[in-house]
Amino acid sequence: GGHMWCFIDYWSPCNVGNHPMGALDHYRIPKKVYYTFRTNWNGGADDYPAVGLTAAKLKVEADVTALVADSTDLSRVIVSVRDASDKCVWDARSVTLQVTGPADMFDPPAQTTIAGKIGYILKSTNTPGTITLNATASGLTAGALTITSAAPDNSALPFIWTGSGIVDNAARAYSEKSIGVFQNNRFITVIFPRLFKEKAVISLLTMQGRKALSREMSGARSNVISTRELGAGMYYLTIAAPHYSITKKIVVSQ
Repeated sequence: GGHMWCFIDYWSPCNVGNHPMGALDHYRIPKKVYYTFRTNWNGGADDYPAVGLTAAKLKVEADVTALVADSTDLSRVIVSVRDASDKCVWDARSVTLQVTGPADMFDPPAQTTIAGKIGYILKSTNTPGTITLNATASGLTAGALTITSAAPDNSALPFIWTGSGIVDNAARAYSEKSIGVFQNNRFITVIFPRLFKEKAVISLLTMQGRKALSREMSGARSNVISTRELGAGMYYLTIAAPHYSITKKIVVSQ
């Protein structure tokens, strides 16, 4: 058996600086100790950086390849050293990642891989367009990746939305054909049409994808969510039924 006090490297506001005591680094890239834990637990690990392979190229991957141009959307970018057959190579290599297009990068352009991989954080701007990532390293074939950044969808939604709870003819409109979603600083209220027969699930997720709240609606006309259940922050509100799914980004303040 074994245990680790902190599984991921972190920065401390009390003692400014990197605390590299985790099995994963800041970008959730596994270190050697991670593979030791995994091997002892189940006999192996996925995409294990192998020793003794010949480094041939760089590979660029991203968690999110379609950003929203709202200056808040993020993507984690991983550059890895690969051999000719695309296996990850255990290699310490100085890598430069060049970003062109409407995006900001939180990291310096040149860093050294740890266990054959290195991470970056990419952030969208308010300008839509194509973002090109080019990774280079001495003696290796460069790697590239294209990410799109699209303007937010501000078109009419299949439900009525208001931050104040007041919309012209809202009561009539949502009672006949639309789902009404009304928010103030204390509650989020979801009201379904009178003739709504389908079972629906209301979910609120954090920007990182963690489910903060989920409720099933079946036969009820409305559901009231207290913002105290969520805490301040930005969330995705999703209403899913058998024939459709709609999502809205909301901000909750306390």
